[in-house]
Amino acid sequence: FGMTGSRSILDPASSNGALPPEIDQNFSAKWIADLALSYKIFKNLSLVAGGNNIFDIYPDKLYIDPRNYQNNLASAGNNGYTADRDGTNTGRFVFSRDAMQFGFNGRYVYGKLTFTF
Repeated sequence: FGMTGSRSILDPASSNGALPPEIDQNFSAKWIADLALSYKIFKNLSLVAGGNNIFDIYPDKLYIDPRNYQNNLASAGNNGYTADRDGTNTGRFVFSRDAMQFGFNGRYVYGKLTFTF
C-alpha cells in the first residue's frame, strides 16, 4: 500500500500589465490538491488510482464588459464594439489565456497498472 499526495498554493495572479486599466484583472489565490493511491498486487505489479485537482477547483473567470454582447458584430455599424473592452473575444474565452493560474478542465481522475521487470 502506498500513497502520494501534493498540494499547490497559487498566489494571486494578474496579467503582465499590458492591458488597459479598466480591464486589468487580479485573480484570487486558489488551493488545488492531487492524490494517488497505490497497491502492490505482486512483487512486480502495482495498481494506482489517483486524481488531479480532486476538489474540482476552477480559475477565476475573466471580466466580461456588458457592452460586448453576442451579436454585436451583426450590424453594418459596429455599435461601438472594440476588442479591447475585455479579453474574452466576445465571451468565447471564459478563462484567461494570458495569466493562467492552472488548467481550467477541472478534476481529472485516472487509474494505471505498473509492471516492473
